Amino acid sequence: MDGLSGPTYLYVEPYLQTISRIERFGADRIVGCHWPLWQGEHEIQEFCAESRNFVETADRLIYDYLASHPSGATLRELCQSLGGKLGEWPPTLHTELTYAFLGHLERGVSQGTLSADRSVRPVVYRRC
Repeated sequence: MDGLSGPTYLYVEPYLQTISRIERFGADRIVGCHWPLWQGEHEIQEFCAESRNFVETADRLIYDYLASHPSGATLRELCQSLGGKLGEWPPTLHTELTYAFLGHLERGVSQGTLSADRSVRPVVYRRC
């Protein structure tokens, strides 16, 4: 995903549901606060596909990273290590992925596929 930073969702499932709703809605135009104007079915479908792909790629990258780091990783470490693999923005903006990554991590914890060691600061996430 290109632009100044990645998407800023926190709740993964509602974000994916919103993408699906947009696809079904049949809008002629989407106007976002921090994103350009998308017009026409093709541009809107492309935006939705790119957004969904970002979520799927972020999920895969986070899980792969944690699998290769059995001692776990912090949210900051994940953002700094994976940010450049998700978009073309300056490395100083990788921490802008905090909300999206936290959403993926907490979803994994709630699903039982990840664990969060909250006895340490910062919190360390691991694959189960």
